[in-house]
Amino acid sequence: MSNKAQEGRIVVPLESIIAELNEVKKYIDTLQAHIDQITSELNEINSSRNFLSELKTSKPKELIIPTDRRGYVLAKVQPTDLEKVLVHIGLDFYAEVNLEKASEILTIIEKDLKEGVRNLQQELSRALGYYQHLQNIVNQALAKIQQARTSR
Repeated sequence: MSNKAQEGRIVVPLESIIAELNEVKKYIDTLQAHIDQITSELNEINSSRNFLSELKTSKPKELIIPTDRRGYVLAKVQPTDLEKVLVHIGLDFYAEVNLEKASEILTIIEKDLKEGVRNLQQELSRALGYYQHLQNIVNQALAKIQQARTSR
C-alpha cells in the first residue's frame, strides 16, 4: 500500500476541481438571479399595497395607469368602483375582491415569496461555502505546483 492510500487521501485531477468550481459558480449566479427576481416581485407587491392604501384614503376621481411595467404608455381612467380591485391569484387568473381581501391576498403572496427568498439565501450560503472550499483546494494545489517548480 502506498503512503497516499495509507493517509486516506483521494487524488482528484486539478482540472476536475476547476470544472466543478465553474459549475458551482454558474449555480451561484442562478441562485442570485432567482433571489433578485423574487425581490423585484416583493417590490411590486409593496407598490400594489401602497396603491390599495391610497384607494382607501383618497378616493381618487381619476387614475393614471401604466399599460406595461416600464410605463412607456400610461392611460387616464375614471374608476367605476373604488371598493373593488382585480387581484392576480396565480397563472393567468384574477379575482375581483374588496380592498381588504386584496390586501390579505397580497400578504399571503408576500409571505410565500419571503419564505422562498430565505430558502434561496440559505442555499446560496451553502453554495458559497462549497465554492470557497473548492477555491482553497485549487489555491493550495497551485501553491504546491509553484513550490515544486521553484525548488528544482
